[in-house]
Amino acid sequence: MIILKLVKFYSSLLKVLFLLSAILVNSFSFGQYKPRYQENKTPTYSEIIEYYKDIATKYDQAFLFEKGVQT
Repeated sequence: MIILKLVKFYSSLLKVLFLLSAILVNSFSFGQYKPRYQENKTPTYSEIIEYYKDIATKYDQAFLFEKGVQT
């Protein structure tokens, strides 16, 4: 039982670490969404957070638009 709990704990920990690494790798790539910072400058954590807040806001607005809610 203890081994099973440890395996579940470490698998969930690996999932979280994988998700965080994917977010960080995506934030440093210059793809579909153009970041506000310059390409030769490493972004700060606050810039990365603002970047993802903007993306989430765009998706929220698109979802509400599909549902017919006036924004």
